[in-house]
Amino acid sequence: MKELVKYGSAAKGAIPGLREVIDQFNAEVKRGEFPGGALNNMRVTSVQEAIKSIEAATTHPELRSIKPR
Repeated sequence: MKELVKYGSAAKGAIPGLREVIDQFNAEVKRGEFPGGALNNMRVTSVQEAIKSIEAATTHPELRSIKPR
């Protein structure tokens, strides 16, 4: 999540997918595939914080290319 947040406002397109990740995490808990409680809260909170950071971002870093200039 930390690396994604570094893209600033350029990462706004990833927000719907991040919300889907949260839904998936919670569904895993409901199906008994992952423990609930603190462990799930940590991973959900990490994604939620990334979403908040991306939504609040005002910088749009220049994307790099491997093409010579």
